[in-house]
Amino acid sequence: MKKEILENFIYNIIIETYTGIKMGPDDKFGNNIKYYHGTDNEHSFDKRGEIYNGTFFSTNKNTAKEYGKFVYEITIKPNLKIFNTSDINDDKILFNNFSKLKDFTFDKNDKGNIYYDENDHKKHYYRKPYITTAEELYEETLGGENWYFLEMNKGVLKWLSKNYDGVYVFEHSVRNLLLFSPIKEKIQNVKLIN
Repeated sequence: MKKEILENFIYNIIIETYTGIKMGPDDKFGNNIKYYHGTDNEHSFDKRGEIYNGTFFSTNKNTAKEYGKFVYEITIKPNLKIFNTSDINDDKILFNNFSKLKDFTFDKNDKGNIYYDENDHKKHYYRKPYITTAEELYEETLGGENWYFLEMNKGVLKWLSKNYDGVYVFEHSVRNLLLFSPIKEKIQNVKLIN
């Protein structure tokens, strides 16, 4: 079995385990997946959202509820060009455009992140202040956290919004979708459920 096929198979099992979303063989994130958007105000997705130039959606209804009392359920139109951080090939495209991404969770004073090598007698870190390869971003994605690499590094969201309709990000092992403006034309169905 090819390594890529095995990785996709394992990834699909992880996604199903953590999100309850079953993936089809031709469908990494599916056109019929329900996404949820929480907000304090009812709206029609005509204006850009509060995250960069887009609107945030989650595959987890409870995550969406954290953002407001009104919760919308949507499906997106098929064939949108979505940057998929859990696809190593997309990650490689990102690193063809950015040489490194700062890890905003890195803390050089975190004693749990420090170890001493018996061979060189030097202090080393389990985590680094930057990631520099697509494989490192992919590992962070499989670990369930990657949003800060995309949202907090200068220029990344701007580049993504010029080249893609949206981007999948993970936070607390929940897959979320940031759709870039214009939002309304990318939504297939929308209904207020809360």
